[in-house]
Amino acid sequence: MGDSWEEGLKDAGLLQSCYAVALGSEDCQLFAAIADDDFPDPWSAMYADDYETDVAQDDGSTAKECINEWTTITQAFDPNSTAAVYLAGQKYQFCHRDEQDEVTVVLIKKVKGGAAIAKTSNGYYLMGLYNEEKEQVVGNTVDAIVAYAQYMAST
Repeated sequence: MGDSWEEGLKDAGLLQSCYAVALGSEDCQLFAAIADDDFPDPWSAMYADDYETDVAQDDGSTAKECINEWTTITQAFDPNSTAAVYLAGQKYQFCHRDEQDEVTVVLIKKVKGGAAIAKTSNGYYLMGLYNEEKEQVVGNTVDAIVAYAQYMAST
């Protein structure tokens, strides 16, 4: 691994399968982010501070809700949740959750893209975003994120 968390993420080749990657801890802190050249500030691809947005209600109306993105991420790992996840101000739909030995992976999707989010047994969160318009596909993103998450779980 490189001299910093960001260098380690880059050295792992994660940007071949993802346009942006972030690493965080279970105490709700993202501490490393990398992105391709379309995002000079990698954090802007991965995260937004709390904000209000219109959310569809059961009766067809909309209501303003305060979004804390980290809360939506952690809720996605609840086995009973299928709630939306928000990243960088964008809404993603829950698709799938897969629990493995030391890594649980959640897949989320939006139009022409999505993300794989892995949570390791030792408390790391690793998120990789893919964009189908950049010829990135979910399978490659999942493989890359799971492999690096397994590495993180073993350290």
